[in-house]
Amino acid sequence: MSASAGLEGLISQLQLADDQQQKLAQLLGAASQSLRQGMMQEADYRQQIAGLDATAADFEQQLDNLIEQLNQTTAANLRQEARLRQAVYAVLDTRQQQQLTQLQADARQHRPGPGDGMGRPPQMDPDGMAEADFSRRPQP
Repeated sequence: MSASAGLEGLISQLQLADDQQQKLAQLLGAASQSLRQGMMQEADYRQQIAGLDATAADFEQQLDNLIEQLNQTTAANLRQEARLRQAVYAVLDTRQQQQLTQLQADARQHRPGPGDGMGRPPQMDPDGMAEADFSRRPQP
């Protein structure tokens, strides 16, 4: 999900005047494709890094170049997301800004983090068996 899609979902929960809805639709529409392209470019750099030939003579140079490009793209994406939020807040009145801030805080609180649900690494016992494998442990 792009930043504009998440923000758009939260904005839809606010009571907006027609002119606010139009302004926000323009802002989010204009940012959506650009943010999506930036995210795709970040993913592409990560794939290139993962696909590097570790035995290549210039491996470190290739890695450094890709990391630099990834960092520049990530920084540009973060700037764009922050500027989008700034533009959105400029359209909202004080009450709506407070509501959006609270909605964003609530959304962050309910977002799974590392170790929550999918992607959580299995817990290992002292014998190196994952928790799902405990029942298959040989009995002494």
